[in-house]
Amino acid sequence: MDQLSRMQESWRLLCGHELRGEITADDADMPWLHGSFVAGPAFSKVKSLFDRELELLEDLEADPEASYPGRSSLVPLER
Repeated sequence: MDQLSRMQESWRLLCGHELRGEITADDADMPWLHGSFVAGPAFSKVKSLFDRELELLEDLEADPEASYPGRSSLVPLER
């Protein structure tokens, strides 16, 4: 599948038959795709998980070493 076709794909976030949301890709920075998310009717059941993920990402950006306790001895970061 070419990059343009992948950018036009949509993914549905399902739990069983419940629609939690839908992601539509609108940009690619291979191997990553970027897109917009539209919450579905059952998103409220998992919203706290997404909120926590954003908190962890913000912590990682602020202080990469503190975000992964014990990781620095395994995989040291250099700046």
